[in-house]
Amino acid sequence: MISTQVQSYGGRGGALYKGNGARLDLTDSTFLNNHAVRTDLDDSNTDGAGRGGAIFTTGSTGSPTQGSYVGGCSFQENIADAGGAAVASWLESWFFNASSFVDNVDNSNDEGLMRLQKGHIIVRDCDFTTAQRIVDHTTTSSTLEVYCSPTLTSANVWVCGGCEDNYHDECGPVVDTNAFGFDVTWP
Repeated sequence: MISTQVQSYGGRGGALYKGNGARLDLTDSTFLNNHAVRTDLDDSNTDGAGRGGAIFTTGSTGSPTQGSYVGGCSFQENIADAGGAAVASWLESWFFNASSFVDNVDNSNDEGLMRLQKGHIIVRDCDFTTAQRIVDHTTTSSTLEVYCSPTLTSANVWVCGGCEDNYHDECGPVVDTNAFGFDVTWP
């Protein structure tokens, strides 16, 4: 369980920071009251600072990411000063399964609960409680696939002009050919 208030890795990820090339698998974890603090208030060297109240992940074209799986986790009362109240990432693929997101706050009040740049995300059987935007896709070619998560609708998703979002009532099975770079099937 991760439940302490910390500033980690220059303000990127209030509880957890994952760098290039690694795969992140989280199950049955609680992220409670973490805070990604903006460390450079003059905005000259932000590179993710203050993003990802609970988690910040990054990949790069030279060191491709292996993706992130989050199953059965709870994100509650996490704060980000500059976007992604619960999660923020760059060049990352996510699969959120049977997880809950309650009362997380983005202090910038414009980027919401999940901030994804050049990201791909699958959400299945998750519950969201927030007055802010849930997903913010900031970069062309990002994708969002939502399965049986009625509290995540297009009304609380911002998708950039070249991004794609799709909503499905059924829960699965989920077959994905792009999120992790190879075919993955979840029941």
